[in-house]
Amino acid sequence: ALDLDDFKFINDRHGHPHGDAILQRAARILQAGRPGDRAYRVGGDEFVLLLPHTDAAGARLRTRRLLREFEAVGVHVTIGASATGAGGGCDLRAEADAALYEAKRLGGNQVAHFDDIREQVAVTSADKLAAMRRLLEEPRQLAGAVHPRHAVLSGRI
Repeated sequence: ALDLDDFKFINDRHGHPHGDAILQRAARILQAGRPGDRAYRVGGDEFVLLLPHTDAAGARLRTRRLLREFEAVGVHVTIGASATGAGGGCDLRAEADAALYEAKRLGGNQVAHFDDIREQVAVTSADKLAAMRRLLEEPRQLAGAVHPRHAVLSGRI
């Protein structure tokens, strides 16, 4: 996940034509990757970049390069990345978003990788959220219980 930093401010201060030019610049940078890489605009200032056949080390190289390329054209971005296997790979988008929010929390204009923060955040997929909403609508189905979480790498409860 990649967000253009302060995009609303840019549009408000410099006008939508300037913001549109930045979006076009962002699209060119994102599309200039390897053949097979895919960039998608998923919101006003948010993009998703899929890097097939790329491991975690390759994703780190690509995201650092992207940060430099955006800085070279005067655009600040915040990037959250996840790779298959980083957190189990069950919801790469949710993992990348969690990393993105952590990078924003740290001040933005940087990259965070989910495998670096996976023990500090909880990722809930859209399917799990929908199931929780259904349960809350029918509270008689809920029963209290405690289930400890075990961090496999550190061995902590």
